[in-house]
Amino acid sequence: MTSNLGTEVIREYQNLGFSKETAAEGKFRNVEEKITKILRENFRPEFLNRLDEIIIFNALSKDELKRIVAIQLERVKERLARQNIQLKMTPKTNEYLAARGFDPVYGARPLKRVIQRLILDPLALELLKRPRQSKNMLVFSVDIVNETVRIKEVKKTPEKVKV
Repeated sequence: MTSNLGTEVIREYQNLGFSKETAAEGKFRNVEEKITKILRENFRPEFLNRLDEIIIFNALSKDELKRIVAIQLERVKERLARQNIQLKMTPKTNEYLAARGFDPVYGARPLKRVIQRLILDPLALELLKRPRQSKNMLVFSVDIVNETVRIKEVKKTPEKVKV
């Protein structure tokens, strides 16, 4: 189970920065105490007693978020490749999805919904526009134009994709 209780405390202390390791340890203990207090205010003791461990995570960095986007897009590409569909993403698209798929409160949880809404749904509509009788590879480019996702077919080849 995960919770976002205490994220404002973590963000507050991350913005302060740590000068020495001992200072960092002291600040972490302070963060831990504040979060424990927040947990006690929001959950009953009976529930908290059933938890084996409470782990406090730092907020995601932009680089970590970009790696999460890359992992999620790779899964999408593998799924589509089994249907002889290839997506070519620009780096700008990955950055756009990272920005849209992150929420300070929910972290990277909205990312899958953003990929579904901005990439997969429009791609499905594009595929429904055309008859699909052959097993030829369809290749689509995904780019950002004027802060909007653009999906465009770029080429057809007679080969099938091997997954």
